[in-house]
Amino acid sequence: MKLSEIKSLTQSTDFCSSNILKCILGITDLDVAVFCKIGDGNCDIMEVAERVGRDRSSVQRSLKNLIAVGLISRQSVSMSRGRKYVYSAITKERLKDILISRIEKYCNILKEQVRVME
Repeated sequence: MKLSEIKSLTQSTDFCSSNILKCILGITDLDVAVFCKIGDGNCDIMEVAERVGRDRSSVQRSLKNLIAVGLISRQSVSMSRGRKYVYSAITKERLKDILISRIEKYCNILKEQVRVME
């Protein structure tokens, strides 16, 4: 990562228009777009696909990634004929907690690596 990229990360306050999530959590552009488009509401996969302008299978992979890193949750909703899943994003405060925790973890790893340098 270039110094200019690090500076832009430190000056950004909008998670959805910066590279903070991609850098710290290792997610893709599409993952960030899906997370930000879900917002506060509950959305099914087709609503999310429409919001980000991508096909269902791409969005499904992205949702799977976001669930794995803990940014969204999935709930099953019973319907008259079967069921569907709805997705909701974590709160901004919870996101901040996750990011701070990851940053602290990485800093501790780096500090330890520096300590053991010869």
